[in-house]
Parts: sequence; structure tokens; C-alpha cells
Amino acid sequence: MLYEDHFPRQAPHFPLSMGEIDGQRAFFMTYYVNMDEMNMMPDDFRSRRRMRHGKEQKNAPETIAVGLVATIGFGAGFFFFPEHWWLIFPMVFVGLMPLAAGIGQLFSRQKNIPEKTPVRDSAVAREKEILHAVSELEGTVSVLQIARATSLSIEEAQKTLDDFAKKGFASIEVDSSGIIRYEFQEFKKPSAESKYIDD
Repeated sequence: MLYEDHFPRQAPHFPLSMGEIDGQRAFFMTYYVNMDEMNMMPDDFRSRRRMRHGKEQKNAPETIAVGLVATIGFGAGFFFFPEHWWLIFPMVFVGLMPLAAGIGQLFSRQKNIPEKTPVRDSAVAREKEILHAVSELEGTVSVLQIARATSLSIEEAQKTLDDFAKKGFASIEVDSSGIIRYEFQEFKKPSAESKYIDD
């Protein structure tokens, strides 16, 4: 008795081989899948490519050196012994081609160097921009005031102000309306009363 109803009418996507055993039809599934490739993620492909590219870049000076020596050697041999015309072929394939390949690898390395993001420079620029705004606002500011007076976002303004407070350059106060304000004592202008007391 054949149990055809128990088998799918549409063949699965992976390769299959079919046969008969004891009068019953059965599927014998053979997977032609390399598990390493199946489990490999795109990041792995990129990392392996970077590793291979790094090895090629490291071998570039060696390739240039070998090509240069071979070019000079076979070129000198052909120059002094022109009857040995066959020296042209090793000079080209062993000397000039590796030399050109090594030079090409050096140029590709210069192009593929990732540009470093000037994180420190951007942080310094944010701090200077905030300090300029603090000076204009006479030493007491809020996050929204800094965000409005500078080109920073609210998150960037709050993070930089919190960093100032952690380093002790500013103190955090909450006014009567519940607004958090940052006070920079060095930028606060002395009041008339304090001037009178100092005098």
C-alpha cells in the first residue's frame, strides 16, 4: 500500500533523491549544504575580506621588492647579453608584473584607509560653543536655553552640561518652578550688593 497522501505534493526546495523500499515510496533527503557557509553571516564575510585585504597590503612592500630586484636582474642580463632574448619573459612576468601589482596595492591601501571621526575635536567645539552661550547668559543656563542659543540638540546640550557638572565646573540647581539650571560661578556677574561689600 502506498501512502502517497502522507507525502507533500510539491517537492521541497532542497535537493532530494527518491527510491522504493519494500513496495513503499520514500524520500531520501540528501543535503548539499556546507554548514560553515550556512552559518556564516554577512559580518563574517566582511571580516574575512578585511583580513585577506590586510594580508595583501602587508605583502605589498615584499611584492615591490621582489619585482624590483627581478626587473633589475633580468634587465641587466638582457642588456649585457642581448643574444639571450628569452630574458625578456622572466623580466616581465617575474619583475614588472609583481612590481606593478605591489604599487597598485599601496595605492589601494591609501584609498581604503577609513577616515577617523574627529570625536575629540567635535567635543571640544561643543564645549566652547556652550561656554560662549553661558557667558552671554551670565552664568546660569538651562538645557533648553543652550539648545536654543547653540547649534546643539537637546541631548547633546544636556550631556555636555552634565559633563561640566561631573567635572566640577558647574553646579546643578532647581529653581522654584522646577526647572533644572546649571550655574557656572566663573561666568556669573557680581551683584551690586556684593560689590558694595567687597569695597
